[in-house]
Amino acid sequence: MKNLLLFLFLFSISSTAAADNTTRVFVSIAPLHSLVQGVMGDTGEAKLLIKASVSPHGFQLKPSQMRALKTAHIIFSIGPSFETSLHKAVSALSLADNVTHLIDAKGVELLESRSGGAWDDHDKAHSHEHEGEAIEHNGNLDPHIWLDPFNGIAMVNTIATELARIYPENEGEFYANADKLIGKIKLLNENIAVKLTPVNSQPYIVFHDAFQYFETHYGMKAVGGIVVDPSRNPSIARMKEIRAQIKTTKAICAFREPQFSGKLVDVALDGSSAKPGVLDPIGQAIPLGPDLYLQMLTQMADQMLSCLKQQQ
Repeated sequence: MKNLLLFLFLFSISSTAAADNTTRVFVSIAPLHSLVQGVMGDTGEAKLLIKASVSPHGFQLKPSQMRALKTAHIIFSIGPSFETSLHKAVSALSLADNVTHLIDAKGVELLESRSGGAWDDHDKAHSHEHEGEAIEHNGNLDPHIWLDPFNGIAMVNTIATELARIYPENEGEFYANADKLIGKIKLLNENIAVKLTPVNSQPYIVFHDAFQYFETHYGMKAVGGIVVDPSRNPSIARMKEIRAQIKTTKAICAFREPQFSGKLVDVALDGSSAKPGVLDPIGQAIPLGPDLYLQMLTQMADQMLSCLKQQQ
């Protein structure tokens, strides 16, 4: 009996150690954190840097986060053009070699930022100020890659590979978890495609052009964005242009994002028959964890369906 108890005690210690040895993993935004945590499973907990209630466009790292980043073994992010302040911090801390840019992940299909017509701010000559730096809009890649579920699958594969490289003792668990997560994403993708087919020809306006990957993947019909850069207010001329676009295209919904004020959407809709809706590309109200990514895509599909279907 004593030998059995000793064995069970030693086994519990080794199991606890194995479950906790994937440490010092940092992730920029909640959807990526969900994918990383899904691959890590019970081997450890990834640290989220940008809360889902905060827009990555205007995010600034806190001193405490800067100190924590110094200990990072690996940092997962979209890329330098998206989480600008994070990558400035990474550079200042000489941690560039510790960062995995998932926009560069093998198999990720990239789209250029939309331009022309209702996707451009003509007052700014096709460029805008983004976190204090001039960023050319034409020809730039759209960084919202996680909203295409096939890109999500590609990122899961890269996440598993990178984690296995740094924590080879957990390689088997990483790849097993990745396979399970990919299966869930594939099944969800099929369900969303069926759900959205009845409304994919309905025109609508978004707050800003964050949803192109989701729209392209499911064949949705976005006809413009209220703002080009969510960190600054559009001009009066821009708002007149959007109102005209709503009327011309017969857009039936305008979607705000919960990370930003809905006042601009209300102004854009004033005098039209289009209805307001909500689209959340980050998953603000969804509990953080491995299920957030799947729930976020489901929620977006339901949010689109709710507004677009009621107007048919």
